[in-house]
Amino acid sequence: ALFNVLATDDEVAELAVKYIKSKRLGAVVVTPLSQLRVRNENFPEMEGVRPLAEVVRCPDWARPAVQQVFGKAVVCRSMELCELVAKRHGID
Repeated sequence: ALFNVLATDDEVAELAVKYIKSKRLGAVVVTPLSQLRVRNENFPEMEGVRPLAEVVRCPDWARPAVQQVFGKAVVCRSMELCELVAKRHGID
């Protein structure tokens, strides 16, 4: 699919899919926010390492989507630190 779209609920997602198909606008994935399952990851508490989802700015309603997409990734102050975190903790 070319686009991923968030919908507030199943009903809105269904309406979006019907509209896109009726207008032949291409392929999209419409995901209702209610279907997102967010898991809390345990990140190492290390200086210079932050969960990527905490760095991404977004409205509160979109936070579950950001968590799902970036929930297993971290941002590090250096490439060497990222390599260390990846090896020791199995984190992207």
